[in-house]
Amino acid sequence: MNDQINEQQGNEQQVNEQKPGKKGIDSLALRIALIAVAVVFIAGIVKLKMSNQDIKAKTSSMNGSSCFNDFELEDIDGNKVDESIFSDYKITLINCWGTFCSPCIQEMPTLYELSQEYEEKGVQIIGMCTDLTDKQGNVDQDQLKEAHTIVEKTGAVYPHLIPSGDVFNSFSSKIIAVPTTAFVDSQGNIIDQIMGAKEADEWRKIIDEHLASIDDQSK
Repeated sequence: MNDQINEQQGNEQQVNEQKPGKKGIDSLALRIALIAVAVVFIAGIVKLKMSNQDIKAKTSSMNGSSCFNDFELEDIDGNKVDESIFSDYKITLINCWGTFCSPCIQEMPTLYELSQEYEEKGVQIIGMCTDLTDKQGNVDQDQLKEAHTIVEKTGAVYPHLIPSGDVFNSFSSKIIAVPTTAFVDSQGNIIDQIMGAKEADEWRKIIDEHLASIDDQSK
């Protein structure tokens, strides 16, 4: 009897030695999962870095551009607008927005308040609704109606341009996201562009820095 029991225990021990332990399997699976997560994380960082570099390259290409030296178009109310819109102001902020863009719309009341606050300091703010025209430059009347509704609801009653014509088509083609705000001097030169919505104090800081720079240059 004892011999049988010993033989049975010996067989069980052999079986157990041959079977990989569950703990070993779990440990291997964990290592594989951690490696997979690390690979995805590193790939994401590389992609994000390349994307940020691409964004900087595209936005910086607008700096110093004089694409607003000669143009004529209309705002959403049908008023004619040309390059003289910049001449009476040290800085004009062109806030590029879309009817589909919630951050754009949420920011518009703040931009209107800033336009009132900074007008006497030589700063004006105008909008450019980027989704009012098709590739051929034809105005979508439904989108135009929606733009009017948004302006009325937000109280952002400064001028809003329709991006038509070669000049503004060239400008809007370099905008890769909205909202994007271009800073334009009195000669129609783009001196800066800011991507994304900002709080009022953030805008004040940026605007004040540009005003100080312009004032220093004029001394």
